[in-house]
Amino acid sequence: MHPVHALLAIPPDPKEIRSVYVWGAILIGVVLIAFFAYSYFKRWMNDTGDTENHGFTLSDLRKLRDQGKISAQEFEQTRANMLAAAKKMTGYIPDVTPRRQPKSPDAGGDPTGPTPPVP
Repeated sequence: MHPVHALLAIPPDPKEIRSVYVWGAILIGVVLIAFFAYSYFKRWMNDTGDTENHGFTLSDLRKLRDQGKISAQEFEQTRANMLAAAKKMTGYIPDVTPRRQPKSPDAGGDPTGPTPPVP
């Protein structure tokens, strides 16, 4: 008889089975702890520490004007500067939507619009 078949014929010792379960549970615990430690470390490394402050807004500017901390002239000048900067920034944003192509006369559509009725 082959030695492997001899091992399979002998019933296992309950202490050995319990040992397999204990070491399996320890291995699963170590893997879970490593996963959570890695997740925490990754989140900690990506944290910039910013408090979500996205800059000065027009509503902040209005509040300053309403509180009397800036004059109406300063409000208008700063507002114009902010709007100009925003318009300049929109020039750098790429267009991600496809442009609609006008229908060609070959496709059955008239690019100049509907034809007026003939009397």
